[in-house]
Amino acid sequence: MIWGASVVTTPAVFLFLSLFLPALGNPIALLFGVLLGLWLPRFWLGRRKSSRLSAFNKQLPDTITLIANALRAGSSFL
Repeated sequence: MIWGASVVTTPAVFLFLSLFLPALGNPIALLFGVLLGLWLPRFWLGRRKSSRLSAFNKQLPDTITLIANALRAGSSFL
């Protein structure tokens, strides 16, 4: 959803700003806005995904140890 919104919003912002800054009315600037709208959400979501995976991988060994100790102590897996 955020990806689609930024693809539409970024060129729209460039069009709106072109009313005040004539340099942004250039088709090359609008092309840059479209490319930025395509690239920026992928970059942002990729960084969020990698940070979540990193946090998961940091906690995984402790979780496995905790489950193993609980099973050794006689607790059921459920």
